[in-house]
Amino acid sequence: MIPFIDVLLVIVIFLLVTTTWSHFSQLNLTMPTASAESGPNPPTWEISVSAQGDYALNGVRLQGRSVSDIRAAMQALPPAQSHLLIRADALASHQAVVNVMEAAKQSGLSKIAFAAQAPLASPELRGKGP
Repeated sequence: MIPFIDVLLVIVIFLLVTTTWSHFSQLNLTMPTASAESGPNPPTWEISVSAQGDYALNGVRLQGRSVSDIRAAMQALPPAQSHLLIRADALASHQAVVNVMEAAKQSGLSKIAFAAQAPLASPELRGKGP
């Protein structure tokens, strides 16, 4: 017969192995607070990047694909807009997004946000689940 203390020891070891421990290596952050009443949102430029590498600035398709073409289109817009939202297709190349960021830097835009969108009927993405 197995002594009772041995059974308890096995149970304790099992619990120690399967317990999730706190991760003390994570950063302790104090998040800022904001009042419910905020000022008006500044206008935002929106640039879309398609999977083929085409660009559209505020819904208007751009003719070129180079950094200088994107920068010229950004400089043609009113200078009061200071935020840029990059909406890149899920299959857009990394270089196409970097071109937008470079053009934004050259145009003096420093506040950039990203949004991603998946193509609606892409055969590459059909049938793929999480």
